[in-house]
Amino acid sequence: MEHREESIPAFEVTGLQIRTSNARAMETIGPLWGRVYGGGLAGMAPTGQQRLYAVYSNYEGDHNGEYDYTIGYAVNAGDPVPEGMTQLGVPRQRYAVIIARGEMPGALVETWMQIWEAGLPRAFAIDFEIHDPATPGEVEIWLSLAEGT
Repeated sequence: MEHREESIPAFEVTGLQIRTSNARAMETIGPLWGRVYGGGLAGMAPTGQQRLYAVYSNYEGDHNGEYDYTIGYAVNAGDPVPEGMTQLGVPRQRYAVIIARGEMPGALVETWMQIWEAGLPRAFAIDFEIHDPATPGEVEIWLSLAEGT
């Protein structure tokens, strides 16, 4: 699968979180995005920040198990966490970066299905997507890679 490998500094994300699985994704992730676009993160975006992060964490094994799914903004460590929201740290590590291109959310779903079949040496630590309103037909997917690969 076409990708680039990259490391980035650690950062924090604050937002709305659910516990889900790929088997339940259609019934859980869509409604969470609905809450976000319905104002669930209203007033939370740091000045000048428009990019949303969708973070996959706390995996129960691999992509077949449950995981936490958080949608939010990158924030400064130690920023207050609004009531009903979660803050989590995205560590510095090596990632495979894959870009989903096309009509969303269909292109994103299709790209994830390709990822599941690609056999990349994933760590299943913390993965994330970057949703940037400046590029509505593209979503960057950052997959944590296993050490020593």
